[in-house]
Amino acid sequence: MSTENDKIRLDRKRSASEMEKIDVAALLQGITAEDFDDDDDDDEEGQEKKYESEINVDLERCYFKYLQREAEVNTMHSALDVESRRWRFFRKQADLLDCFKEHRALNVMPFVYHDALRSTRTFVLVHPLELLYRTKDRSQNYFYEIIAEGVPSKLYLDLEFDKKANPDVDGEKMTSTAIELFVEHLNSKLNLNIDSSSVVDLDSSTDVKFSRHVIFNTFFSFKDNSVVGALVRNVTQEGQHPQLRVRKKDGGQTCIVDLCVYTKNRHFRILGSTKFCRKAPLVLSDGANKTLSLQVTSGRLRDEVLFLSSLVTGSNNPILPYNVLATVQRPKPMAAVEQAKPESFSGMPRIDAFFQHILSPVGLQKILSYPRGYVVYSSGPSGYCLNKGAAHQRHRVYWVLAKRLGVYYQKCGDKSDCGDFRSPKQLLPDHLLLEARGPLDPWELCLSGPTSNAPLQLTLPT
Repeated sequence: MSTENDKIRLDRKRSASEMEKIDVAALLQGITAEDFDDDDDDDEEGQEKKYESEINVDLERCYFKYLQREAEVNTMHSALDVESRRWRFFRKQADLLDCFKEHRALNVMPFVYHDALRSTRTFVLVHPLELLYRTKDRSQNYFYEIIAEGVPSKLYLDLEFDKKANPDVDGEKMTSTAIELFVEHLNSKLNLNIDSSSVVDLDSSTDVKFSRHVIFNTFFSFKDNSVVGALVRNVTQEGQHPQLRVRKKDGGQTCIVDLCVYTKNRHFRILGSTKFCRKAPLVLSDGANKTLSLQVTSGRLRDEVLFLSSLVTGSNNPILPYNVLATVQRPKPMAAVEQAKPESFSGMPRIDAFFQHILSPVGLQKILSYPRGYVVYSSGPSGYCLNKGAAHQRHRVYWVLAKRLGVYYQKCGDKSDCGDFRSPKQLLPDHLLLEARGPLDPWELCLSGPTSNAPLQLTLPT
């Protein structure tokens, strides 16, 4: 009997050591149904998949087999039923959100796994405690909560500023000031009685950037995050609170509260996760460790309560009415000017000429430069579409360039015929890569994922 127990313990140690060698990207990147479907084809025969982009994954044959462990008693996770513990993976966010609406009674939530280097995302529907349970021992996670449109939301803030541009700014003091301002606003305007002990303050600061996520874990929620955005804009009106002003890199001034995080279906990083290839996970700040009241002092149960408290959505709190016009505009691209010289906006004249050639004879009409290194080249009306194999009569086509990866692909403006079509990624010609990427570390090239370097076959209309 002792020999058998020793073998079990040895297997557990081996699994724990192997777990760190398994990259979660192996599960969450490039998965196809053929790779991970159950071998028994009879079960699938005759059954039509409800969601086109859903990925069939046999977790026992993939990454999660390394995370099997005994069920932990006296935890909220141990009380979940089998259906609530189910993981569902999707390639498209729209399918994920449709499935989420159908299964909200199970208290599952939508998440997304980000891999910025490979420019891929995998959408996940799972109970938050199951997500915590399966990933809590990994050294790095890259998960984001999706704050779905129309879903009740807690009050949350994203505080950030550049440290080099603000050497004299005390981030801790400014965070406390922001929290106090919002607590005072809620108490005075809505006749509440809350304090900072209900605030989950998460820190992801580096030597270069100050970054905090502040979630008000109160007994109420708002209708959705657009109402939260309206509230935040109301409190942080320009000039109303000079103590929240910080300097930007270009010398101008802005508010420490980022007002761009209240758009629909927003991705918001969760506790314990870091941005890809970064080493600054969101953790409970030192100040929150001293003031946060969770009514649970230690153990796995406290970890569960803290994780649930740090999420923006997912609570069953009553909805608090807030009488403000909740209109949130999407952030605009950095540059968008019709009929402008390409080099005036992308700064890459040779690449602009390359796309000018691809878009001929209709021609390049607009260049949109987005943050994080994306450039969109738009044709004029009647652009040639790879999906249709011909020119649309009235619609434009768009070529999207991911500069850091040096890859590009085509999308189409004709949603009725082409829907969400995206052509296969193509690698820029070698003589244009340096202009697009800038200096690139060798290991980044290795991790950039497979792309096709075959010449793009275009049959342009006469």
